[in-house]
Amino acid sequence: FLILLQTIPASINITNLKKELLEHFPDIVNVHDLHVWQLTVHKVISTVHITFQNPKVYAKIIDEIIQFFTDYGITQVTIQPEFGSRIPGESSCLMQCESEGCKPCVCCPNIAEIENRINKTKSQSKEKIFENENI
Repeated sequence: FLILLQTIPASINITNLKKELLEHFPDIVNVHDLHVWQLTVHKVISTVHITFQNPKVYAKIIDEIIQFFTDYGITQVTIQPEFGSRIPGESSCLMQCESEGCKPCVCCPNIAEIENRINKTKSQSKEKIFENENI
């Protein structure tokens, strides 16, 4: 039943796995979208997005990372590599916005700008509601 639900095996703690991965590989910038599930009695699957400093770092340590997952009991891992910076203040976005409408969807939006836009939209919505009440 648990296999049909694709549950995480009891032997794997996702929080610890992520923490140990980051500690074991200091060249990894970030780990996100880490998913682990049991497909069969003997097959544990994982998918993960890992941000590396650059493609050279990725090429250098990818085999070690796969072995790390294997040692954890994960028999098949799919790694989605991403590349970004660990330097404070330097953008780690992989894609730049082409229009104002895409900013809330990128990996590093300007939160203050988004909050201002949301508040402005809410204010405009309230004005329209009160306009409709006067009709």
